[in-house]
Amino acid sequence: MSGSEAKNILLKDEEDLTNEELVTYWTVHGMKSTIARNTAEAKKFASETKKLNSESDNLSANTEYRYKQSKWYVWFCFGAGMMALGSLLNDVFETLTAYLSG
Repeated sequence: MSGSEAKNILLKDEEDLTNEELVTYWTVHGMKSTIARNTAEAKKFASETKKLNSESDNLSANTEYRYKQSKWYVWFCFGAGMMALGSLLNDVFETLTAYLSG
């Protein structure tokens, strides 16, 4: 059956259709409702995917910012620790020098 024949069947009143035409009529209506349902589900899925991608981008940016922030924090702590260690070693050497010199 061609598309134009199916279209002509759909234009007829349901009561005037033969059994074969009724099968075609309800098959086409079933396909139309399935297509409509699948289209709605696809749009919903696309919307959810877009939302999740947006959230993922935000999380990635936030994670990158935190990584950079923590990297600088680690370097700051490392520098402060080195300064404290240097000061401690300086005190130890001054005390050792004073002790050894008499």
